[in-house]
Amino acid sequence: MGKLILEVPQDYFNPVYRPFVDAKERYQLYYGGAGSGKSAFVAQRVALDAVIGRNTLVVRQVARRIHDSCYNEIVKAIDRMHARHLYVLRADDITCTYSGAQILFSGLDDVEKVKSVTPQTGVLTDIWMEEATEMSWQSFRQLDKRLRGLSPHTKRITITFNPSQRLHWLYREYFEKREIPKPLFRGDDLLMLHTTHKDNLFLTKEDGRALERETDAYQFAVYTLGEWGHAENTVLTNWQVEDLAGLNFPHLSWRIGLDFGFSRDPAAAVRLVWDAGSKTIYIMEELYRRGLTNDVLAGLLRPMVKGSAVMCDSAEPKSIEELRRYGIRAQPARKGPDSI
Repeated sequence: MGKLILEVPQDYFNPVYRPFVDAKERYQLYYGGAGSGKSAFVAQRVALDAVIGRNTLVVRQVARRIHDSCYNEIVKAIDRMHARHLYVLRADDITCTYSGAQILFSGLDDVEKVKSVTPQTGVLTDIWMEEATEMSWQSFRQLDKRLRGLSPHTKRITITFNPSQRLHWLYREYFEKREIPKPLFRGDDLLMLHTTHKDNLFLTKEDGRALERETDAYQFAVYTLGEWGHAENTVLTNWQVEDLAGLNFPHLSWRIGLDFGFSRDPAAAVRLVWDAGSKTIYIMEELYRRGLTNDVLAGLLRPMVKGSAVMCDSAEPKSIEELRRYGIRAQPARKGPDSI
């Protein structure tokens, strides 16, 4: 393998992230507000790491969300280096032709596929958990066990997320029992970096102002300040995050519900299983996004609902009718007195 000189632009990395390009800690948490550039930084680092021979597995909870997020970010990072000629891009992997290292992609909704993911040369050296608040503690433990085998490179798990509620395992594992100085904590093979949109030199002023205008206290804390939130007026508090990928529900009832939203309140859909015997609801998949017109919403719902009926907020009959015209079996929910 001949010597390669790769010229990376001076402004390739946001300055706040540049010191961590070669960070060696096994557990690296990049967390904080929306628009802080943390995912873009990790994508840039993953692209560069492939050149030096690091094999990376990139995971999200749901496989079909990877291509529109992590995969595209990595491709953009490659193109910013003007290095497309060094990579072969396929649907489920990106291979660096110079080193032979691979960037592999998988969703945690297919447990068996994750177990079988193996690079074509060497061993996995890195795992990137994007939107880790979607994932369970059990998934994290299983991924941690995947990093084994001989390699000249240190093994690393990189975790990126916006903090959510303090009930989450990420808070209990990394924040609850230790004092975390901001913006940076390093020690015990752990790196934690907190950033917000103010650290992202590539964010437009308009996008920054939009985050600053948030009036909901919980949304402002989580997405603008990048803090762990305390949701007010929470309807359900007796919930927990678990790995449901291996569970089967052949005799239980599946339900899909949709609450319409657009600007301040997002559209929210859940695909769930109701176990009447144990009085337990298993939420298997969710959609939670602002700014969706009904045609875009229908496109996102199709692979999620798979032709099943969707119970919708009955307060929007026009939206229900539009979803029907886009092929969604939308039905109005029956609401009782004082229902939410």
